[in-house]
Amino acid sequence: DGIWLFSTGPIFYKKFLGHLMSTTPSWIPVVLFYILYSVGIAVFVTLPAFRANTPYLMIFLSGALLGLVAYGAYDFTNQATLRDWPVVVTIVDLAWGAILTGVVSVVSVYIGKLFS
Repeated sequence: DGIWLFSTGPIFYKKFLGHLMSTTPSWIPVVLFYILYSVGIAVFVTLPAFRANTPYLMIFLSGALLGLVAYGAYDFTNQATLRDWPVVVTIVDLAWGAILTGVVSVVSVYIGKLFS
């Protein structure tokens, strides 16, 4: 996520949300989110998949669904409560969150199996 947010993200988000963006991020909420989200991925996707020997495609799909839910909560809430929230931002964020979380889930289970 950091690669997206610090490379492509600023160009994309500045174009659509520049009027809402802070000049510097507040790091405490960033760290808290990623700790919470990592725990969520582990508890709801990777640990159950690791224990049940779930096929990688199912792990990816489970992670993608979790990503879709998490990123959807953020984007749909913003779309519902903020004036002029661009639909394109919601679409891109949903796709990114689903793909990223699916890939992270698969990689996490794969690494876990390497060390078990």
